[in-house]
Amino acid sequence: MELKKYKVLLFEKIKTQITDWFENNLSQKIKKEEVYRFLHSIKGTAGTLQLTGLHQLADNLILDIEDKDEKEDWDKEALRNYLFDLIEMSYEYEHFESTLKQQAPIRVENTHLIQLIDDDISMLILLKDALESRGWMVIASTELEVAAEQYFDHHPDCLIVDINLEGESGFNFLESLQKHTANKYVPKIMISVSNDRETRLNSYKMGADDFISKPIDLEEFLLKIDRHLANKKLFDQSAMIDELTRVYNRRFFEDTLAVFMNELSRNHRTFSLAILDLDYFKNINDTYGHPAGDTVLAEFAKYLKENVRQTDYVFRYGGEEFVILFSGATDIESKIALEKILQGFSEKRFENGTGGQVHRPDWDNEPVPLSHPP
Repeated sequence: MELKKYKVLLFEKIKTQITDWFENNLSQKIKKEEVYRFLHSIKGTAGTLQLTGLHQLADNLILDIEDKDEKEDWDKEALRNYLFDLIEMSYEYEHFESTLKQQAPIRVENTHLIQLIDDDISMLILLKDALESRGWMVIASTELEVAAEQYFDHHPDCLIVDINLEGESGFNFLESLQKHTANKYVPKIMISVSNDRETRLNSYKMGADDFISKPIDLEEFLLKIDRHLANKKLFDQSAMIDELTRVYNRRFFEDTLAVFMNELSRNHRTFSLAILDLDYFKNINDTYGHPAGDTVLAEFAKYLKENVRQTDYVFRYGGEEFVILFSGATDIESKIALEKILQGFSEKRFENGTGGQVHRPDWDNEPVPLSHPP
């Protein structure tokens, strides 16, 4: 608790200095030695207080000054631009914890969601800003209990955990996840100021897919996250795509339905569900052979994908049964879409490979969308 008080005091000191520089005589220049001492003071104190994000940001600013070998005193507008990230972190720090508690992200289609866990708010701010600059969604937490709830509620695509959390261990969190998510692949990355061999080995033993030491090279960090997300996408596609029809499989349907039901409960985001079945399909297999039946299934799935919106999902539920999940659609809207699909596919003809015509499959019944009320 004492440490937290000193962290708050440090950010208050930063804001006081910033106010003094930028709210007084704007034409007055700031001596470069003054800026240099200010940043060194922040770096040293941040390191002592275990504010690794702030320590890293101050260090980067110092290195940048040294690389540029600035000779002139700072113009205030130029200095304000130069210290923008520091100023933003200082004012964001004060309200960041309350902001975290209000998080209830609505998943955006085809946008990756990354979960951050670290008890250093300055590091959360630094990494969150960097990740969001790539267009990824981010949820963050300083407490493992909250983080566990977030993980199971929002199903992140990547997890980044600091090993040394206040009073707890990131290893414990990884271990608990391994017990409950053995059949799912989510890249898990450990971060830590400790970079010794034993810490790294323990990270991998506990289920981590990668280890990144602090201070974090943000460019390398983002490249690694990008690679992990790409690998997850390949894994998910192999695990959730039906090999024959190239639409989503039944297992992924169950996972997706759970996500949509959760969104319905939390955010009243409605959807409709349609179950489709091809009639007389067994006759096609018996008369023309299974290769002909496979062709019909593949073409039907392709036709469905081409005639639904990008935000909708098509699944092969089993055999000749398919499911369409209409995102954000009412039962009436879905029924209209299904009638168009029925009309269009009923006009399709198939050749049996010998010049003969395979009779088109019919619907078992007119598909009726099942709408979940808000």
